[in-house]
Amino acid sequence: MGQGGEKRNPDRIPMRELERLTGLTRMTINFYIREGLLPEPEKTARNMAYYNAETVSRLRLIHQLRSRYGLSLTQIRELLTHSLEENLLSLALEVRNRVFRPARRPVRHKRFRARNYCIKPG
Repeated sequence: MGQGGEKRNPDRIPMRELERLTGLTRMTINFYIREGLLPEPEKTARNMAYYNAETVSRLRLIHQLRSRYGLSLTQIRELLTHSLEENLLSLALEVRNRVFRPARRPVRHKRFRARNYCIKPG
């Protein structure tokens, strides 16, 4: 519930709420937008922008890929670009997690190729 008892629209999340939902700072979120990992928000004024529920999911995924799997932003961008659907990516990560158990410390990969983890359409 928002202010005055009205329901919040899940496709109109202000930055402060996005920070609270993801645990990431404004600076980190803006950096990910500049790096092309997140879409531009809906701007209603110079200093007011709204994000949607998909942005929350993507931020959580980026955080998991960095902290749990130790992927770089370049690797994450490549993976997100080559993934047909986020569900496919989640499935691939779940299989990887069950088979290879993530390291306790982030792993630095020599060369990550997203196409090796993604299924081509057809």
